[in-house]
Amino acid sequence: MAVCSWNGEGRRGLEIFWRMHQMGVRPDGFSFSTAIGACTAIGDFAQGWSILGQIRCLELDRENEILAIKNALLAKYSQCGGLQEARSIFSSSGQHRDVISWSSMIESCAHHGRGEESLALFRRMQQEGVDPNAITFLSILSACRHSGFLDEEALRCVGAMEADYGIQPGQEHRACVVDLLGRAGRLKEAENLITADDRSHGEVAWTSFLGGCRVHPDEAGAIKRAQEQVQHCESSGFHILLSNVKSG
Repeated sequence: MAVCSWNGEGRRGLEIFWRMHQMGVRPDGFSFSTAIGACTAIGDFAQGWSILGQIRCLELDRENEILAIKNALLAKYSQCGGLQEARSIFSSSGQHRDVISWSSMIESCAHHGRGEESLALFRRMQQEGVDPNAITFLSILSACRHSGFLDEEALRCVGAMEADYGIQPGQEHRACVVDLLGRAGRLKEAENLITADDRSHGEVAWTSFLGGCRVHPDEAGAIKRAQEQVQHCESSGFHILLSNVKSG
């Protein structure tokens, strides 16, 4: 079942799950979380509710099984717009919440435009001694980007990744900050962030940079430099965006 889900065969994985049920094989926490993940991946929330009903009928023995299921449900509700349900599951996990629980809840709030709540959760997470990971920071940056927060918050976030937790920001982290700086009209700073580290070069960062240029189309020099950096880029999406920026 897990192999099917991991290889994009979610429906086949779910068929195996229900076959287990018909044969009287008792699913464990991993089986339930895998099945719920498959439902989320293929967008079949009706089956997700059915699986949730099965979970409620069973008593699982180990706390880590229960947490795995709750984390999977938390992700499921977050992706289908069930913010209140996600909050309820998150609260019910209590002291057993791990970095996956926190990151999923932060991302859920960010997805619903509740940036302040995402940042408050991040602070609580740190206060409770749970160390964030790269995904947590990406969720925080997403909250900053979608909630209109000042770009300084994103810069502090990236700084904390390296200074406090020894996590090297990836292209997606830097692209979020570049996007925020660009939208704030701080295109030179955004460009410096890209060029300061060879690892941050590439289509993702420069595409985010062009997004800022689109908001501030008068910055012709910045647009030209972005074009020069990725003139050999094969992505049609990038060139369409570049054309739109140039046309104003």
